Amino acid sequence: MGVTYTRLHEAGKYGLPSTEVARSRIARDLDATIECMIDLKRRGVRVLPGGDYGFLWNPHGRNARDLEYFVELLGFTPMDAIVAATKWGGAIMGRAEELGQVRVGFLADLILVDGDPLRDIGILQDRDRLIAIMKDGAVHKSPPGGRSRRGHKRE
Repeated sequence: MGVTYTRLHEAGKYGLPSTEVARSRIARDLDATIECMIDLKRRGVRVLPGGDYGFLWNPHGRNARDLEYFVELLGFTPMDAIVAATKWGGAIMGRAEELGQVRVGFLADLILVDGDPLRDIGILQDRDRLIAIMKDGAVHKSPPGGRSRRGHKRE
């Protein structure tokens, strides 16, 4: 869904889509995809974020944007979107017993965010608000000086 959304709404900066006919077809595809995903979720099917990246209009490293699309376009709560990307992501890869949850013995990729993504899922896209990052259980980015970006003391 993300690549279709960004192709329709952001690819114009790169010369795509170039005609009204193309834009109309992409809009129909996006509407059908959204309708289908909402229906699948309503039926109890696990719908997970993920898609095609590496295009100028949908570059690698923008995956958190998909969580916002799940909230804004599909009616997920922020927590539902995060669980779909983490817990259900581990399960769909056949590694539910070692990925996707914060549990003893699980491989840990964690982020510490300055703010509450359950109130605003969009903050996960703001690199300045990613205070600390753990990748494969090791610190990749340490929190600076014990204070958040807004000056609040961390406990």
